[in-house]
Amino acid sequence: MKILSEQILNIPPVRVVFDDDDIADISALIGRSLRSGKLTQGPLVKEFETDFSTWVGNHETVAVNSATSGLEIILRALGVAGKEVIVPANTFVATAAAALHAGASVKFADIELGTYALEPKSLLERISAKTTAVIIVHIGGIISDNIGIIRDICRQKNVFLVEDAAQALGSYYNNQSAGTFGEAGAFSFFPTKIITTGEGGMIVSSNQALRDQALILRNHGKNNHEECVALGHNWRMSEINAALGIVHLKKLATFLAVKRGIAKFYNSELAAFPGLRLTDVNSLNNQSYYKYIALLDPAIKKDKLKLYLKQRYNISLSGDVFPKPCPHLKVFRVKENFPQAEDFCRRHICLPIYPNMSLEEARFVVEALKDAIINS
Repeated sequence: MKILSEQILNIPPVRVVFDDDDIADISALIGRSLRSGKLTQGPLVKEFETDFSTWVGNHETVAVNSATSGLEIILRALGVAGKEVIVPANTFVATAAAALHAGASVKFADIELGTYALEPKSLLERISAKTTAVIIVHIGGIISDNIGIIRDICRQKNVFLVEDAAQALGSYYNNQSAGTFGEAGAFSFFPTKIITTGEGGMIVSSNQALRDQALILRNHGKNNHEECVALGHNWRMSEINAALGIVHLKKLATFLAVKRGIAKFYNSELAAFPGLRLTDVNSLNNQSYYKYIALLDPAIKKDKLKLYLKQRYNISLSGDVFPKPCPHLKVFRVKENFPQAEDFCRRHICLPIYPNMSLEEARFVVEALKDAIINS
């Protein structure tokens, strides 16, 4: 099968994009920081927090050194120690680990295949008198159409709703930003995310008391008088990391527009192709497209398809979200079955999608994928 031309493009799983202007702007900010001698929790961190607040509807923001730290801080502030937190079976280990490090036990719930988030029925079955918080994860940047139902369940059961929004910067549902549906949310700025600070995260909340507690916990439990009033940790963001965030955040609108354009192209080219089920999202223009997720027919072997794309076309698919249900990892070894999460892990693929991806590259991916499905 001839793919576009004789030229075989190199399609990596991810690209981190900083152009020359970005690098110059970051260098200027870092230079300013170095000259001032203020290298952590200074004016750049505050500027980044303020800029980020605008993107999420002017909620309170607290910059930290990772989204994992952000989740743990949120859970500590909510007082989950000695209680139970419900986590979706399809998530990164950090989601559950944050609850454990905050002193809670973890109970896993199954997901729905449409949006890969918590399934309301499974959530209801698992809430108990010990449950104090529920974490919903916006996989690939998709906010579930059931977010309102899940929020209502949490309110009815008097438990906190927390959002793992690591992948969802720029995602909205009914004009409301990810990270603002519950008590608080945590975003990630790891290099593969929508924007990056190298390492870093952001807590978002409309709860002033939670925000104040987060400020204390991220700085070894010290209050404004430098007195330790809680058992915190060094979860601070440096000025160097904040400089990257300030510059990259200015590109967010452009990054989202490119990704949504590529996603629209994938949708148009692959919607009717046999062997593939595309993700049902509530609105193309409201998703971050951290990942472009599709499900293969059960008869197609995912590993074989990925190997074919790599060897034949030098296309590396983006990393899975996630290759194995979290409760089945060795660190947890939960013996319970989670049928929908297990099915999703077996069958899903993530197509390359970057903030500077060209239409030519996307067309190459589409034609190569069609060939791979036919031959897998």
